[in-house]
Formats: sequence, structure tokens, C-alpha cells
Amino acid sequence: MLFLILAYKKSLKLNIKILFYGIVTGILGYLAYYFQTEGLRYTTPTRSAFFTQMFIVFVFAIEFFVLKRIILKHQWFGLVIILFGAYILFLRFDLSFNIFYQNTLRGDFLTIVSALCYALYLILISQIKEDFLNVLLVHFFSISLLALFFLDNLNLDLDQKTIFNIAMLSFLATFLANIFLFNFQPKISSVKGCIIYAMEPVFAFIFSIIITRDTHTFNEYLGSLLIFLGSIYSSLKKSNS
Repeated sequence: MLFLILAYKKSLKLNIKILFYGIVTGILGYLAYYFQTEGLRYTTPTRSAFFTQMFIVFVFAIEFFVLKRIILKHQWFGLVIILFGAYILFLRFDLSFNIFYQNTLRGDFLTIVSALCYALYLILISQIKEDFLNVLLVHFFSISLLALFFLDNLNLDLDQKTIFNIAMLSFLATFLANIFLFNFQPKISSVKGCIIYAMEPVFAFIFSIIITRDTHTFNEYLGSLLIFLGSIYSSLKKSNS
């Protein structure tokens, strides 16, 4: 609804580049959410969270090996710190799984595919030079069509709490977050962007303490601190990547 209002006020203008970026980012964004959600059916939330963080590795690899862009030494070092922090935060030094548990392996694989889709999504957004609102409107129209096409029988118990949660997620996590993402991501490199997005579990950790009064283990505090320090260190120097 918010994007329909925005489209009405904006007077949507389309060209080939806007359609390309909007449709392709829509497809990649949908696939990232789909594979992550599907993966959660087979693996644990902590393993899913860790493997989702692998999108940072994919961004670095694609930028360096495919696009042949320079990534500075302090950014590589920051990446190592971030991944080690994520390892401690999410898995508490336990990456093992029984090879006979095929469902766990399947869930991990689907989550890694999700991370790859998100890495491509982030890199593509970094290349956008068109008006970001026009691209964003096409982007969400594409996601909406895909969601309707693949929609299974959906039965929601729309009580007051559910409606509130949907409204908050729609406005904060979807509407505002994507306006900021599509507006500001093209102004920095995808490498710097993914380093900033690595802070997401740290903010989740902080808000879980402030809002829900959750208690956490030493490993969770240590992992969050390492991710924070790795992100700060990688961003301290100017990057030409």
C-alpha cells in the first residue's frame, strides 16, 4: 500500500535500465528470502544465521575475482574478524553435523544459496545510477508478482498482535529499509556495504537486551564485539574498492 501511494505521488518513469535493475533485483531479493525461509525448514536458526552471513564472503569473492576490483588489506582482515565473530555468536564453536542427517545438510545448502542471491542483489544495487525510487517501485512490483505466483494456501490468524507485527515489519523492515538501501548503497562500494550490513546481528543482539530483556552468554557478547570491531576497523580507512 505504501509503495502504491509512492508510485501515485512519484509519477513512475520507466526506461530499459530501470526495468532491468528493478526486475532483476526483485527476482534476486525474492530468491534470497525464499531459499532462506525454505532452508529454515531443515536446519537450525543458529546455523541459518551463520550461513546467511556468508553473503559477505560472496561479495568479497565476486568483487575481487569476477569484477577484478581492488580490496584493501585492512578490509580482508576486517572480514576475517567479522566471520570469526559470527562463528562464535551463532554457533558457539560447533559447526559439526552428522552426515546422515541429510535434512540439516539440505537446509545449510539452501541457506548458502540464499546468501549468494543476496550478495548478487547487493552488488547489483551498488551499480544503480538511475532514479532509485523508480527502480524500487519496479523492484517491489516484481517481488509482489513472484510472491502471488508461488503463494501456497495461506491461513493467517489475524489477531491484533499479528496485525501490529505485520505493520511494523512492512514499514520499518521493508518500506524504510529498502528506501535507505536503494538510495545510499549506490553511493558506496558493495564491499563497504556488506561490512556495514554485517552489523545486523549485533543490532539484533543489542535490541534483544533493551526491548525483550533477553539474557546472553559470554560467547554471544564476544561474538557481537568481534563483529563490531571488525566492521569498524574495515571502515576506518578510505577504500578505493
